[in-house]
Amino acid sequence: MLRFGIIGCGNIALRFLKGCTYVSDVEVTAGASRDVSKAKEFCLTHGIPYAYGSYEDLLKADTTDAVYIATPPFTHYQLVKEALQYNKHVLCEKPFVATSDQVQELFAMAKSRGLMLMEAMKAVFTPTTQKVKDWITDGRIGELKYAEASYSYRSPFGHDHWVFDPNAMGGGMLDVGVYAIAYLNHVIDSSIEKHVSLQIEGDTGCDEIRQIVVKYRNGVMGSMRGGIGVKTKNIAYFYGTKGYIEVEDFWKSKVANLIVKDIKEVYTADFESEFTFQIAHFANCIKNGTAQSPVMNEAASKTLIDLINGTL
Repeated sequence: MLRFGIIGCGNIALRFLKGCTYVSDVEVTAGASRDVSKAKEFCLTHGIPYAYGSYEDLLKADTTDAVYIATPPFTHYQLVKEALQYNKHVLCEKPFVATSDQVQELFAMAKSRGLMLMEAMKAVFTPTTQKVKDWITDGRIGELKYAEASYSYRSPFGHDHWVFDPNAMGGGMLDVGVYAIAYLNHVIDSSIEKHVSLQIEGDTGCDEIRQIVVKYRNGVMGSMRGGIGVKTKNIAYFYGTKGYIEVEDFWKSKVANLIVKDIKEVYTADFESEFTFQIAHFANCIKNGTAQSPVMNEAASKTLIDLINGTL
């Protein structure tokens, strides 16, 4: 049984907790917040045995084997580093860290200690995503030529929130556009040959909406969009020489549509939480002694942040 501790007892932690209930060999045994009363209330409400008023207290205690880091992204690098120093496996929410140098440093540290480290990227692990890959691999839409994915919303937060702070890993592409990047990179499964990027900046200097267009080495062109300034239709499309695939809200969807010659085939998955599959994958990697996830590994996280930073 893998014992998880949750670092950061906010809304995302609740969704992670729900996802854990559908993984048989995982249990959440601890929660930590900088506000001890918040940690105690969270743990008491959800039947979690141990509550801590500091992240370090959870990390140094022998009540967990792994941690899920659900704090704002600008805190990730230091928290991941501390967790590895205390010999905890780490599943860290997206976006992982700010630079590819930090990605390399942390994965090297995890490797040296025999620990599992993974960026939490639920979009690439769902059954719906696997069905999309299968349809493409089986040639159901012919030869894949072009794909696009968008996740853009109008943020309800004020400009004092980290999501609008360019110095705190804010902005549309880092906040939610990462899903689109990871999703297309995973499904298309090819290295990137060229890329261009355009964005509209808001008053704080963050990208309120940004689009990245890439040319993969296998010849496919892809477009990824992320935003916090405008709500768009958030659909992924894959266009081939015979037909196309569409997936609305692709990062959590239970439905994918295959359209060939105006005939629609609908795939529907049955699951309660889109978090379940990345958690199960993470736990299985640890159980099997896998050094890194074969899906969301160092190379995947490095490509993602390099593409956003323009350093690919």
